[in-house]
Amino acid sequence: MITILYVDEDPIMCSLVPRIFEKTGDIVIHSSVSGEEALAWAFTYQADVIVSDNGLPGISGMDLLKALVAGGISAPFVVFTRHVTESLKTIVKIPGVFRFNGREGTEEKQIPKRLRFVYWVTGVRETG
Repeated sequence: MITILYVDEDPIMCSLVPRIFEKTGDIVIHSSVSGEEALAWAFTYQADVIVSDNGLPGISGMDLLKALVAGGISAPFVVFTRHVTESLKTIVKIPGVFRFNGREGTEEKQIPKRLRFVYWVTGVRETG
């Protein structure tokens, strides 16, 4: 069973992604709409992987990652973004940090790609 902390400021995606991911039967997902909410959850529970938008209001995805690492959380961190900045290129060189390339197309079309990426990052064979 894979436990995912999914962070996206879009409440529709925070509702849609868990429904699709959890259909596989081997994923449990907690959604957060802000970096602050995600931090509170991450320091209370344990995620096997954290999947986050970089463009969050308040705490950005990169700031979320820095706070998690500073707090001793070492779960693989997948960041997705439309805009790859130089600072993002630097951060993803850290072991355990992965960049999901772009968010082109509709959000719904990106969900299966994110799911496959989560399986790849965790090393779990896809069953769904």
